[in-house]
Amino acid sequence: MEINKLPANNSEFIIFKTKDEKISVNVLFENDTVWLTQKQLAEIFDTTKQNIGQHVRNILEEGELVRNSVVKFFFTTAADGKKYNTEHYNLDMIISLGYRVNSKVATLFRIWATEKLHGFLTLNERTILMDAGKISHELAKQHAEKEYEIFRVKQAQIPYNTDFEKFIDQIEP
Repeated sequence: MEINKLPANNSEFIIFKTKDEKISVNVLFENDTVWLTQKQLAEIFDTTKQNIGQHVRNILEEGELVRNSVVKFFFTTAADGKKYNTEHYNLDMIISLGYRVNSKVATLFRIWATEKLHGFLTLNERTILMDAGKISHELAKQHAEKEYEIFRVKQAQIPYNTDFEKFIDQIEP
């Protein structure tokens, strides 16, 4: 897969290509997420627009995702030069669709996404976010402040001279 970013106004486009270059899609990248149309999703997952539309409806009706957080309209220019206000779906919807669409490409996507997510959630063989959602923001902040205070006290006990202080010590008799 080859990905190239091309700047475009306040957003960017990423060109997604499979190794065999059978699939090539310009993906809109804006506000730290990607946005695809139903047509692009159908191309990427090797299925029909109708199939994508059906899965999108089911995902929204079942409450898996909330429409106003995963759907956004962008103007796209058609081959005839006219601009159309087109519905785009963000990465959350793309991932949900990848786990629902039944195609060889979607299966490869699921394998890839699962590997990437496992890689992201583990770092140096340590699980990240293992207590996610189990601690409040306030409690986390209190814990961080307590740890910082312990660190500050220990640092104050260590004799430390800045580079400038070391330089002054060298020139003073």
